[in-house]
Parts: sequence; structure tokens; C-alpha cells
Amino acid sequence: MFSYKTPVIFHTLFPSLTWMIDTDTLEVSLTFDDGPVAGVTDWVLSVLNDFDVRATFFCVGENVLDHPDLIQRMAEEGHSVGNHTHNHLNSWTTSFEKYHANIMKCEEALAPFNKSRLFRPPYGKLRPLHIRKIKNEFKIVMWNVLTGDYRPDVDPASCLNGSLKAVTGGSIIVFHDSMKASNLLKTILPGFIDKLLKQGYTFKPL
Repeated sequence: MFSYKTPVIFHTLFPSLTWMIDTDTLEVSLTFDDGPVAGVTDWVLSVLNDFDVRATFFCVGENVLDHPDLIQRMAEEGHSVGNHTHNHLNSWTTSFEKYHANIMKCEEALAPFNKSRLFRPPYGKLRPLHIRKIKNEFKIVMWNVLTGDYRPDVDPASCLNGSLKAVTGGSIIVFHDSMKASNLLKTILPGFIDKLLKQGYTFKPL
């Protein structure tokens, strides 16, 4: 069964990872994984601009090299940018040496635009050994709300409502600016932002 809210047990088991932002207010962080992708990321940026909201984009290095204009636009419009490996690698099936080299290759692609040292592992998967080493170089950012916008068979209304119900002050929320997620993303993102703003939430990039 899909869970929109990350179980609190994970926060306890992996306390060195960032699951939520530290706040006592209705402040949240909106994040996007897997881009930049032409036709998707530029649409997301336009929606964020319409609502005057800033977000954080965890980018795949090879996509950064393909679309430097979109990364430049993120920087110019006040968004933050993080590292999502160069080729969207799975930590569980990759040696640390290869995984780390892939992270640094992405960091090199991001270098002209990015000073954040934020990292999010693809699939949310990191071996304990990888965590111990990577946390010395990067702030490892996870999430506590997963919208599931990448699921092809989910009902948009259910996705929107389930995601909204999972949000609390301090939530780090994951969407995906990818082709796989684009249909559901474009259906629910404007309504998601609008409803949270009307509930008194504010958005803060990481």
C-alpha cells in the first residue's frame, strides 16, 4: 500500500539525514527530483513563478548538461539546486567508489550554478556505509511527504488529497519534474500549491 507520509521510524533509524525542516510555523519545502527536462521543468518553473513560490530542484547531472538554460533559470528565479547523482544511480546496487564518483560528476555539472551541497539519493536509497561517508561532504535531504506523482495508475484526485493530508509544518515534499511524472504532475501541482497557500502555508527552498 502506498504511503504519502514517510513513517517516523525512518527519522529515528537515520537521524543524520534531513527528513523535515526545523520550524514551528506552517513553513514547508517543495522539492522536485530527476530534472531538468524540457517541457516539464520549464512548465514547473512557470507555475512556481505564477504563485510566487520558491522550491528546490534535485537534478541529474546528465540532464543538467543537456539543459543548462533551465538550471540558469532556476538560479535567476531564486530556487535552490541539489545533486541527484549524474546518472540516477541506485546506491544499493553500486559500490561506494562508483557512487561517489557519480555524485562528484553531477557536482561538476552543477558547479557554475550551485553552492548548496545538497544531495538526495535516487529512489531514496542509501547504504549505511554511503551515508557515513557522504554526510561529511553533503547535506543529505530526504522527505516526509511523497506525492507519488510518478505512479501511472493513480487517480489524480486521490493523489492530490492524499498528498495534502500528509503535509504538516516542516514538511519536505517530493514531486518529480520528469516525463514519467509529467501527466499527473501537471494535473495536481497548481491545485496542491493553491490549497496549501490558502491554508496559510509558506514555501521555503532548502
